[in-house]
Amino acid sequence: MSALGGGPAILVIGIGVGLLVALRRHFLLLAGWLTALVGGALLDVGLKLAFRRPRPETAVDFLSTLSWSFPSGHTMGSLIAYGMLAYILVVEFTGSPAGRRAAVLGCAVMALAVGISRLYLGVHYFSDVLGGFAAGGLWLTACISGLEVARRLRKRVTPPRGP
Repeated sequence: MSALGGGPAILVIGIGVGLLVALRRHFLLLAGWLTALVGGALLDVGLKLAFRRPRPETAVDFLSTLSWSFPSGHTMGSLIAYGMLAYILVVEFTGSPAGRRAAVLGCAVMALAVGISRLYLGVHYFSDVLGGFAAGGLWLTACISGLEVARRLRKRVTPPRGP
């Protein structure tokens, strides 16, 4: 589960979802998707450098290279990526209320599972995982709010089609 929140998995998901959204010509969503993922990665690096909290001693057993512990980058990245994926699925791909609920629930379970796996492996403190969820949640909220404002402004500006 932990690997599903790591850089390689987020990169594959990022490229896959980005291509799908681009092929459907939803360029505003594509911009939001890229902003969320790239901005989240930059936020993670910045917060780790600002806090410089060492990892638990047990982390040496699982990690080949050590980095700073706070916030959990896997947790933050998975919340942002799976949260944005849920948003995109709800906005563009699921028509039924049950489908929307399933998309949100599935993505939420994925992000939560990644956070729990980081604790289980002993590579983060509980506060690191909470910090990852908090920072990721704030960034996700900012990105979705910005997208919603942009989508509503676009609907007002776009002239109606037809005769």
